[in-house]
Amino acid sequence: MPDEINFFDLVTLMKIKPGITVERYGGLINSSFFDGAKVLGTLQQKKLISLSTAMPDQNPITVTDVGKQLITEADDRANQEFDHLDLEILVQVSKGKSTPEDLGKTVNVRPKDLAMHLYRLSKQDYVTYELASGTVNIMLTEKGFSQSKTGMPVKPQPQTAQQAVAAGGPATALPQPPEMMAMQQATGGSRTPNDPNSSPAAAPTKEETNAEAPAAPPSHKRRNTIIIFVVLVAIAAVGYLYYTHAITIP
Repeated sequence: MPDEINFFDLVTLMKIKPGITVERYGGLINSSFFDGAKVLGTLQQKKLISLSTAMPDQNPITVTDVGKQLITEADDRANQEFDHLDLEILVQVSKGKSTPEDLGKTVNVRPKDLAMHLYRLSKQDYVTYELASGTVNIMLTEKGFSQSKTGMPVKPQPQTAQQAVAAGGPATALPQPPEMMAMQQATGGSRTPNDPNSSPAAAPTKEETNAEAPAAPPSHKRRNTIIIFVVLVAIAAVGYLYYTHAITIP
């Protein structure tokens, strides 16, 4: 596609819709019939359109494959993000550069590249343009004027977990190393010391503690029983002796 294509070519090409004829075209670009015919001649020379003769009817205009490709490319690039060249164009327009020719001399880019940027700025409501008498004038919108003063737009940064907590939002769980995950699986839990969302393990009940305590060996129980029995026998014997001795005394 020829690089000499400019913004005026692009916007006048986009005015051509199915059913548009040579005789009606001048009015679409706010120009006379002769100015419109001149514009169509330039577009045909750049292989963007083809003209047909349909005497005595009006002469139709057809957009060529090259023209359709240019329109598709412009629409695709219109969705791209605002860049530094876009900002420079806005600054220059704010200084009074209102035609593509003046802007091209200032920003020093090829006419086709400038056309794509101007079209993107118009689609994103930074600039507007006016067609009249075979020329195009570019003007800033309120949005474009504000952007030319503030500079490049600031891209929002992703919020960290600490910032989310400080803002009152839910914290994003941080990824855990494989060693920590393996340890959690081995212990049957996934709670980490710094995880405020996980619940602590329930404390064991008294019954569970008693059930888990080891039972006393049988020999220990038997020894305790014998000691208690001997103590009782001794107490009984002492009481018997004391009682009998108390009776025999005169």
